Amino acid sequence: DELHWYARKRAVVSVLSDLHQRAIRSDRESGEDVLLEAITKLQRLDTRVIDPTVCLSDLMLAEVADLERDMAAAERGEWTGGMPTGIRKLDENTGGMPLGSVTLFLGETGSGKSTLAMQLCRAAWAEAGDIPLLFSYEDGKRSFARRALGQESGIPTFKIGARKLTTNELRQVIVQGMRNAGQRRERIAKFRGETVDNLCQTVRRLRSVGPPPGAKSIGRLVVIDYFQVIPKPRERWINSTPEALAEISQRIEDLAATEDIAVALFAQVKDEVKERGGVITDVRDCADGRAAGKGCKLGIGIYRPAMYDQNADPKAGKLLIVKNNQGQSNVAVDVYLDLATHTIRDVNP
Repeated sequence: DELHWYARKRAVVSVLSDLHQRAIRSDRESGEDVLLEAITKLQRLDTRVIDPTVCLSDLMLAEVADLERDMAAAERGEWTGGMPTGIRKLDENTGGMPLGSVTLFLGETGSGKSTLAMQLCRAAWAEAGDIPLLFSYEDGKRSFARRALGQESGIPTFKIGARKLTTNELRQVIVQGMRNAGQRRERIAKFRGETVDNLCQTVRRLRSVGPPPGAKSIGRLVVIDYFQVIPKPRERWINSTPEALAEISQRIEDLAATEDIAVALFAQVKDEVKERGGVITDVRDCADGRAAGKGCKLGIGIYRPAMYDQNADPKAGKLLIVKNNQGQSNVAVDVYLDLATHTIRDVNP
């Protein structure tokens, strides 16, 4: 549509420019002659506008066709709906992360945001056949490799990183890691310092190439970790952090909508959350502005009781559904959350 608009604009400028030059050079043509010729040439230009509307009945018929296809896929045991999180109770309450929009995940430092981000990627491939794209603005590529080995082997990541393993632990890391490496198809990008425009261009470029053999899709799930450290856009009119984050949020929402993908956007919370014991009650708990909370369709808070209560189970966690445009909000899902091995799953799988 934009190319069509610019083409019409260039054609109008070209016609008027030619007539302007002729009028300056010629003493024989009157102003009326030039005006009449301008009107004639402008009327011949293609001024058709693409109709942006669609008939509701066509939409209904297309939805019925999609419904029949998805129900048949569900009977075959295939995943349908939004992108799965791999947390059964969470997916039952939300239908998965909705396509075409942003899901906002909120948590404090040390709450398990990166662990959950990797779980989302793992589920996207295992359950939906999608090769997800994870853009990390904080961690390096080796840290993701170690976390994945910890997830697959059950050996704490800090031991793998420090090379402090017993012979049996080393064997377990190697055997389980090699056995399950083929199931970890997520694409990792260390994106620290890269703009949101670079991120969007990368997603569109990879999706335009299409999925590799054996995959149903690529980039139907995009994970961004995390929101507040994405560099400020270069536009001069952006003067403050809230303005920058609002613009970043809008561009991420546009990416999700135009590509019809699920974007999992991870973010830090306000200091007030710590003051009230770490419980996230609203998407407005997102630090440095409310833009991300306004634009998301689904908002999930991560809560670890052990961060505030020394007597609490260190491997207990909750995922708090604080916003849900597709269902009920204010629902808490209990999860097993082991940060040592970067494992998060249903309490009763």
